[in-house]
Amino acid sequence: MSVGSISRRFLSAQPYQLLFVTVSGAHPYGFPSADSDYGLRGVHLLPLEQMVGMKPMEETVERSVPFEGRQMDLVTHEVNKFSGLLLKKKSLCLSEKGFGSCFREEFCN
Repeated sequence: MSVGSISRRFLSAQPYQLLFVTVSGAHPYGFPSADSDYGLRGVHLLPLEQMVGMKPMEETVERSVPFEGRQMDLVTHEVNKFSGLLLKKKSLCLSEKGFGSCFREEFCN
């Protein structure tokens, strides 16, 4: 089963709208082992009521859970946080923006 098909099903169950997600780690480099997790990195958009409310925003979502027999490792940043990290030239964000398989093609071309 391909990383793309499993990842798409996993991502469809996430709580926030995803602007883009890329595959990270061993898979895009072509050397995954039988027990390699699927590393997914991306950007999410919070609902308006969470952005303007009094409760703290979930700026970073980190989930590492088994899914369909594979360990899925998801890390996404809220779009404002991600933009700030890009402006600070954080290398991890720069690599996420330009590398890997994209699962929201309309936002990633």
